[in-house]
Amino acid sequence: MMKSKDCFFSASRFFMLCKKEIMEDWKKHALRIVMIYGLLAILFLINGYNTYDHVADKVAATGEELCASYVFNSLIVVLFLGGCWYASLVGERLKSKNGRLSVLLLPATQFEKYLARWVVAVVLCPLLLYVIHSLADWTRVIVLEIIYPEYGQMISHVSPFAYLDTLLQNAPKDDYTLLVVSFLYIFLQSCFVLGAMLWPKNSFAKTVAALLAVGLLFGWVLGCTVSNVIPDDFYLSNQSISLSEGEAALLFVLFLGVMSLFNWVIAYFRFKEMEIINRW
Repeated sequence: MMKSKDCFFSASRFFMLCKKEIMEDWKKHALRIVMIYGLLAILFLINGYNTYDHVADKVAATGEELCASYVFNSLIVVLFLGGCWYASLVGERLKSKNGRLSVLLLPATQFEKYLARWVVAVVLCPLLLYVIHSLADWTRVIVLEIIYPEYGQMISHVSPFAYLDTLLQNAPKDDYTLLVVSFLYIFLQSCFVLGAMLWPKNSFAKTVAALLAVGLLFGWVLGCTVSNVIPDDFYLSNQSISLSEGEAALLFVLFLGVMSLFNWVIAYFRFKEMEIINRW
């Protein structure tokens, strides 16, 4: 039984729920980890083989890791695809009647149940993807050092943080690309969390289809509005634009942040409705 003073949130109960979310389906989680690791390791080895098998002596003299750009870009792709995929699994146990009943009968509040799933999908899964990516990169280093011992000084583990720091040092001071990409990732992940609550079955595919449909509809409405409202002889000069690129980027980031929070809130209320309406 839950005490009245802990009727909304209890830290100990919440951590028990997080542990349950992780350990209950550990075989399924382990299989997914092995699948992602194996796919990344194969891609890294193929890229490393194609890169170092045709490297020139002049390039080798620089001593720089030639696969650094590929490894870093692959991390971005893995975080976006893997993060959205894991977010779409938030409602995995709500597909069937028995699954909904088991969730309903847990001795915890609805907020704790939702927050536990949110933390595992939104916070822990990106960290897990980063660790898997690093392990796959270390596998690439070990195998390539065995195949190409003459390039041992070049072949090294790619630290995403060091590579990102180099990119930021070479970027303009008013470049907000990293901030925009980060909030775009958060927004997309929140869309898949909401999609998991709306469509527990095949949520990833349905959410992708919904995002494409909304994007196309928004583009069509915007295009029709612009063509009907703005006259044909209208000319927009740079002097008429009062917003700088930095201010526009910050407004876009603010919009993404608000929409992400909106998606999470709507997903929470949808989760509460699913427990009540769909349990029978």
